[in-house]
Amino acid sequence: MTEVLPLLTGPLIGKSSRTEELNLLYAWPSVPASPSVSSEEQRDLHQISQLRERIEREIEEVKDDIRRMGQECNRQPEHEQLIQHAEREVPTKEAWRSGRMRFSKRPSDGIRYLIEQGLLNAAPEDVAVFLFEGSEILNKAAIGEYIGDGKDFNKDVLRCFVQLHQFKGLDLVNAIRMFLRSFVLPGESQQIDRMIETFAIRYCDCNQEIFSCTDTCYVLSFSIIMLNTGLHNPNVRDKPTVEKFIMMNKGLDNGQDLPQELLMVQDAVIIINCTIVCFHRITMIVLRKTLCLGQRTAVI
Repeated sequence: MTEVLPLLTGPLIGKSSRTEELNLLYAWPSVPASPSVSSEEQRDLHQISQLRERIEREIEEVKDDIRRMGQECNRQPEHEQLIQHAEREVPTKEAWRSGRMRFSKRPSDGIRYLIEQGLLNAAPEDVAVFLFEGSEILNKAAIGEYIGDGKDFNKDVLRCFVQLHQFKGLDLVNAIRMFLRSFVLPGESQQIDRMIETFAIRYCDCNQEIFSCTDTCYVLSFSIIMLNTGLHNPNVRDKPTVEKFIMMNKGLDNGQDLPQELLMVQDAVIIINCTIVCFHRITMIVLRKTLCLGQRTAVI
């Protein structure tokens, strides 16, 4: 080897650039072996070829490392965005939690706070979606208080809130059950009246073939809630019977009797999940509505 290397490199020094020397050296193994080259010199040339291949592999590994480092540098802004998102997420969650707590105490203040924090749009549709989708975690009594408020904005929220319920294909009892699971009925008769009227309009829109008009659905819905209240309220001693319930709703549909199957609901309403509201108030609402329609009714 000591004799071969000077033979290869010595004459090149001072006569060509370093690049040319390396190219000639790398190209040497591909040159056909001369008959004058000994076996020992061929072995040395083979070792040089292996060394060259190893150096080339190491160069490729270094290039791969450089490429990976470049990719990591390019992804650095993504990491910074994640950190910034996390920094924003923490106060946002705290604001949501504070808003829910305020809503439970004073619903209007809670909604106003969420709007001011930029977490909720000041549109009836958006507020309704917030109440509807959050009905499992929000205070349901507070939801009922808010959508039952007589302000114009709250009335719009109530209409949008009811529109989010899908009653298609449901009988009236199950539709009432679904409706009253999303909030708790407030105590004032005007609020209850407005809520059930909005519910009746939505139910008839979803099931146009059942009732001849929304007033029929409205009065029957009140009657079912009153039946449920009478069955579950311990203060009502004279529990309503099926016969009394049918009698109360005779001639309800524009002077015509409703189909018997619509009135046989006593067993079904036992499992309605709603607040027991004042029996006397609901009775008076039903009486007032049916009298306005010019229909006869009987008091349970």
